[in-house]
Amino acid sequence: MGPVGAYNEWRVRGGSVKGIFVASPSCSYVKHKKVSGEGEYQTEFVGSEFMQFDAIEAMFPEHNIYTMDSNGLWLWVSNGAPRPHP
Repeated sequence: MGPVGAYNEWRVRGGSVKGIFVASPSCSYVKHKKVSGEGEYQTEFVGSEFMQFDAIEAMFPEHNIYTMDSNGLWLWVSNGAPRPHP
């Protein structure tokens, strides 16, 4: 089971992707299609699952990855160290 609490997802039409936002690089959950049961009792649903940060980087190599803390927005650089976003 994924994280418990408030859920927030935004969708923008007609925008261009500037990067991927990861709220918590050390504890990221992603949504994807899952299957439960077998045969005539098989059901597909969308669930969440833990994903390592390096897997997120590998999935989106062409995009910047951003995170945020109490000091503001940070750009995550390839060696895994965040730096302040300009």
